[in-house]
Amino acid sequence: GTVRAVISLCDTMNYLTEYDDLVNVCRLVNNYLDPNGIFLFDLKTDHYFKSIGCQSFCDADEEVSFIWDTDYERFDEYHEQRAFSIDEVRCAIEESGMIFLDAIDKNGAPAAKDTDRVYIIAREKGKTPLQNL
Repeated sequence: GTVRAVISLCDTMNYLTEYDDLVNVCRLVNNYLDPNGIFLFDLKTDHYFKSIGCQSFCDADEEVSFIWDTDYERFDEYHEQRAFSIDEVRCAIEESGMIFLDAIDKNGAPAAKDTDRVYIIAREKGKTPLQNL
């Protein structure tokens, strides 16, 4: 069957290191979305990897705050991620048959050059909604 929405967060899409893999994932998502269904995912941006990625961080506002503090036992693990540009993501979404709707920051504003994490919103297109039986 199909679903109304697919949501992929926490850098999942950054683990796709090839453009063709990004297109393929978007095609698969498109296949399983209801007509006009929504695909929402986040990406760390090039700005993040160049300037923020290796720092400790915290955030605070009226409703929530956090400090990223880790207690750990050291071991080595290798993660390879890629930052796709918004233009690359737009092309991959359109190549997959979906409609690119928006690229926004965590506050819902349009993504800018210094945005560290972008939220991409795409919509399914091409399926005909079922008529009343």
